[in-house]
Amino acid sequence: MFGRPNSHSMSGQSSPSNSNSAWTDGRPDTIFFESAPGPAPVSMATYEQTGDLTEGSGHQRPLMALCIIPELQSRRCEDYVRRAKRFAKEQSVKFIMHQMQEKHHRAQVQQVKRAQALLLLSRIYVGSIAADVTEEMLTAAFQTYGTVKACNMGFDNATRKHKGYAFVEFELAEAATLAIDGMNGYTIGGRNLKVSRPSNISNPNPVIDELVREGSLYSRVYVANVHPQLTEFELRSVFEAFGSLVSCKLEPDPTVPGVHRGFGFIEYSTPESAIEAISAMHGFDLGGQLLKVGRAITPPVVPVSAPPSALPAAAAEARRLVMRKLMMRAAPPRVLLLRNMVTPQDLDEDLESEVSAECAKFGSVQRVVILEQADSVRVFVEFEDSAGAEAACRAMAGRFFGGREVRADLYEQELWEAGDLTQ
Repeated sequence: MFGRPNSHSMSGQSSPSNSNSAWTDGRPDTIFFESAPGPAPVSMATYEQTGDLTEGSGHQRPLMALCIIPELQSRRCEDYVRRAKRFAKEQSVKFIMHQMQEKHHRAQVQQVKRAQALLLLSRIYVGSIAADVTEEMLTAAFQTYGTVKACNMGFDNATRKHKGYAFVEFELAEAATLAIDGMNGYTIGGRNLKVSRPSNISNPNPVIDELVREGSLYSRVYVANVHPQLTEFELRSVFEAFGSLVSCKLEPDPTVPGVHRGFGFIEYSTPESAIEAISAMHGFDLGGQLLKVGRAITPPVVPVSAPPSALPAAAAEARRLVMRKLMMRAAPPRVLLLRNMVTPQDLDEDLESEVSAECAKFGSVQRVVILEQADSVRVFVEFEDSAGAEAACRAMAGRFFGGREVRADLYEQELWEAGDLTQ
């Protein structure tokens, strides 16, 4: 409480005027100070303890307990460090295992890609096949370049006759490359064959490019159609005339000991020797058989694929029938062939745009290809889907263009994708 100077107490008694006098309010243990003129006086109260003392959360702990704290904290710290080390070790092991799995996975993926690239390089397209030519005849013709794993013709469901093309798969990519060079334009059954790579090989293909680049680092030569009685020693004695040989290996026949399969690889110490051997020995008659010699396009680290297993006759025939059925399930044609529109003399630059504009009425046109031949002009129109091609074929057939009746037909999709526009 604050006192007031020069005033009466609560008992009614007067107090003399004194700047330092003390006076009470009638309550014990309470003292009021009257100070000199200035700030108002302040009252201060004191109290006595009447109950038991209870220690709260902030009371002072014994000295012994305070001494134990550092020891407990030290043990806990060691435990935390031990746990952290164990966790770090486990994570390190997991990370290393993950890296190893990733590396193994990448190696497997790369191996699969290389195998797929070799498979693509080992397949060729054969077009312009005469009607009386069979798969067996084609296999025999291409067998001189290497082991033929499969020969599948495209057959028509209605006529049960082949469509004039086939896909031949070799065991080695080198055999396919030699066959393209040697059999393109070769005459069988009165017709010149058209041999090339299938159109499904993307260009550029990084895996194929890598294989070819690795193969170019070696001076290797592929030799096929080797006489069965010719030995490695005899073959070496012939080819070492062009330079020092690193190796000469004929692929052995696993079913007959001591017999080779008719093909192999020869590696020279210099690329010049390999080039000379290819130039001189390709087509050379050795023991009554014409050698097929070409540059090896794959590195030696790529193993020669295993020979096809000896299947029973019934199983082999069943496989051939299944492959034929798969070939018969052709994709619906998306290409329209227009003939008898113009002659080579009447062909002008506006024909492509006119055909594209007219055919766009029936579907989305991807492109128009005009093939000028000696006595005729073929116009190919590729649609986005088969429905557009079929609608255009129905509408364009029998129409007149420049006074000429147009002949419209759907073109085989397999031939179109293979780049064969001559059928």
